[in-house]
Amino acid sequence: MGGWSQVSIQLEGVKKLFSISSDCDFLINLSGQDFPLKSQEHIMAFLNQHRGKNFINIIDQINEWPQSLLRIRWFFFEFQNRMMAVPARRRYLKGATPFVGSGWFILDRAFCRYLSDGDDIRRYERYLQIHSLSGRAIFSDGGHEQRF
Repeated sequence: MGGWSQVSIQLEGVKKLFSISSDCDFLINLSGQDFPLKSQEHIMAFLNQHRGKNFINIIDQINEWPQSLLRIRWFFFEFQNRMMAVPARRRYLKGATPFVGSGWFILDRAFCRYLSDGDDIRRYERYLQIHSLSGRAIFSDGGHEQRF
């Protein structure tokens, strides 16, 4: 998954989708290469049975992927479609544990609402704008903090 530019587009899409549709209960994020193995009817039946649940792979960066901590301890910025590191250390968000997850997920309406207008999600946005795992972290860190 890309840097902050891709994440900001996804977050804007979430806001737009849920502002124009009251019928939408889930957001399914797939890549252009993904192809569902089940029919839409099967997927809808499954999601109807699992209302209030989110499907995203989340791991604890400290305990399960410690080699990735450099990516959150240094500053990063996007330049000409590349992530550039600035070797200046910084601390992680106070009171938060760094988690990272898959860029592909299924989120329920409550989680999407939280991503759209949750007060504490803004602190993640500010921090992750200069983070090389921002695409994987905004959904996993923010969701884990709120226990979605």
